Amino acid sequence: MAQLSQQKLGTHEEIARAFHCSRNTVHRTCKAYMKAGLPGLILEKTGPKTKRTSAGLVSKIIKLRKAEETIRFIGTELGVSKSKVHSVCKEHGLIEEQKQKELDLKPQRTTAAPASQPKETEAAKAIESPARKTNETGCPGPVSDDGLMEDASEEEISAYPVPTLMNETEVEPGEAAPPRSLERVLASCGKLGLPEVEAEFVSGSEVPAAGSLLGMAFLTEEGSLEVARKVYGRLSNGFYGLRNTVLTLFLGALLRVKTVDAFQHGTPHLSGRLIGLDRLPETRTISRKLKEIAQRKLGREFMEERAKRHIEANKDVCALLYIDGHVRVYHGKRKVRKHMVNRMGRCKKSIVDYWVHDGNGAPILKIDGDYNDSVQRIVKDELGEIHAWVGKDQWLTVIVDREVWSPQLFDHLRSEQVYIVTYRKNRNADYPASEFTKTVVLPKRPKGKPKKLQVRDQSVTISNMEFRSVAFLQDDRQVEIILTDKERPVEKVIHDIANRWCQENDFKYRRHQSSLDRIRSYAFEPVPADQKILNPAHTQLDKQVKQAEKILSRLMLARSDKKKKSPKPEEVRTARKELNDLQKQRRAVGMKIRVGDLPEDERPELQVPEKKLFFDVIEMAADSIERRLLGMLASHYKQHRKDGRELLRQIFNNTGDLHVENGCVTVRLNYLASPNQTQAMEGLCNDINHLNPKFPESDIRLRFDVHPHPDHEM
Repeated sequence: MAQLSQQKLGTHEEIARAFHCSRNTVHRTCKAYMKAGLPGLILEKTGPKTKRTSAGLVSKIIKLRKAEETIRFIGTELGVSKSKVHSVCKEHGLIEEQKQKELDLKPQRTTAAPASQPKETEAAKAIESPARKTNETGCPGPVSDDGLMEDASEEEISAYPVPTLMNETEVEPGEAAPPRSLERVLASCGKLGLPEVEAEFVSGSEVPAAGSLLGMAFLTEEGSLEVARKVYGRLSNGFYGLRNTVLTLFLGALLRVKTVDAFQHGTPHLSGRLIGLDRLPETRTISRKLKEIAQRKLGREFMEERAKRHIEANKDVCALLYIDGHVRVYHGKRKVRKHMVNRMGRCKKSIVDYWVHDGNGAPILKIDGDYNDSVQRIVKDELGEIHAWVGKDQWLTVIVDREVWSPQLFDHLRSEQVYIVTYRKNRNADYPASEFTKTVVLPKRPKGKPKKLQVRDQSVTISNMEFRSVAFLQDDRQVEIILTDKERPVEKVIHDIANRWCQENDFKYRRHQSSLDRIRSYAFEPVPADQKILNPAHTQLDKQVKQAEKILSRLMLARSDKKKKSPKPEEVRTARKELNDLQKQRRAVGMKIRVGDLPEDERPELQVPEKKLFFDVIEMAADSIERRLLGMLASHYKQHRKDGRELLRQIFNNTGDLHVENGCVTVRLNYLASPNQTQAMEGLCNDINHLNPKFPESDIRLRFDVHPHPDHEM
């Protein structure tokens, strides 16, 4: 290699390719040859680079190890490395002996037994029963032929482990919880005997993000974890299961962690104490659990069950719904359809999600459409199921954008007890000012004045169908609203249509603070071959026709303008002929085409939405709890409308102390920067304590307190 390079018979890349090695190897070889010649290429003798351990040092290590000292202590005491101490102990059989002692001492560890915990003998019998299958790691649990867990029965779901408390251990500030090495080894061998490890809380001070437990206190009442247990049952047995996976993602949603990789940044070994573990799961562990969840293809069911639970608990608020689409820009190389992105002012490759918000602007449902979906199709096909959750005997009011404009659809939904409220599209002319005879006073907004509007409220006929028209004057222009509800008060109509911006504000907030636009999965699938889509050839010809029309229009305008030079007649005839030819070609090409008739490299693709749906449900749960905490904060913080969300973010990231005693975890948070914010946090903690919250899927009570400010004590 060195001679070939010196004689310039080939480059380093060509020599590396010929000798099947890397370019760096060729470079190092040539450098050594140029420095020392042929002797420089002779490899040195390999072997130990350090001196052998003396007999006296070996005897000291054995003596200290038999005295049950740790390897770290022995290395520090004798001034040698831990690896050397470990090798000496392993050579003399002291490692296995110590492990056996740890196994013997392990059952003596005391924990508070939960009320509904199944007996260990029953779990052992289930492990030894030959009728139960095991997964690929040998862990007990019902599995199907493809390696996925089957639906668990109600008895199995009720037998899930309940988190316990470890009262005897207290760690120093800034230290992680004691490592649970034995349980990790048992879980990896399939001998844990439980679907996932039990949670154990330890006392300690200066725990990062201890304030996030304020949100964790409402997760049981919110119900997303219960719905996940109902839909998915359980995951493959291991150290981390469904509960710990949901709690980890929920914790990340509260702390604004946008990607799974970001869990490893910061203090995962300390944040694990917030969910009763020695550390949070690693990125590959979360990815493996999410892959198992996605393989079951239950994301849509999980989303709908959570939405159904929310609507049934809040029927009054959910009697009014907002429906709109949100465009997620896609930056990859997949063949994804282009959509108009209004916030960017251009068409880009993107994925459209259709969202349903309740009357308060809280997201409750996301619908993933196919390649040709639109908001009009979503409103037509999905409202029936949503209306059933609200109640067929109750009228449902839906506020949509002009994109859904269809008088025939509005009349059809009115027959199914669904009212539609939207802005009018394609209005020909303004109404006479004399018809705006009614004065409406809108409710006073915070730090605002009551607003007076001149309103016209009459019936109007559109496409031979009668609708109600509410028009009002705003900044010297007329705004017209079309609705099918003839009895709704005018003030309520104008307020609800103006409040539609709460949905757009939610999109903007979650786009910046959450992971609304994250793709979450790189899995794509082709659009079904029998589905019809817009013909790309027709779209291209349509662009050429519009361009030819612009050219002809410009020539005709120049010919009629006396100040400009008139174009030649041949130019006008040529432009008109080109336009006619393009129009004929466009008519000959069909507007729609089957996906199967397109070339292989032009067939569009759709994203597989399973992982994204699971993340969206967890983030909607976090958003719902955050909204509830914001409402509770209103009585303690005057600036809650302006800075309430930011204050909650500070509280979630606030450090604190954990004290475990008698089945209760007391969280004492540090005071904040300003006294009024600290008082607001203290009032919020007192309100939550009155509710007597519990940690999810456990009997562990949570109590919250705030450290007193030293200046206040003085």
